[in-house]
Amino acid sequence: MSNQKDFYAHNLLARAMYLQFCNHKGFDPRPYPYVDDAGRDYANVAINYLGYDDQAIKLLETDVAGDF
Repeated sequence: MSNQKDFYAHNLLARAMYLQFCNHKGFDPRPYPYVDDAGRDYANVAINYLGYDDQAIKLLETDVAGDF
């Protein structure tokens, strides 16, 4: 995968994780493209171990689409 696509996938996953955390804690999320450091770290671990494909990116885009 390209570096640009890897960066995009990491950011999408990190944002989805951040939004889930905010939902769980009852916080209002900061505006896109903010992602907390923990979300970035967890996204890096997940993608490094599990990888991603175009379908995963489309699903992440759908899940965070209302956030853009």
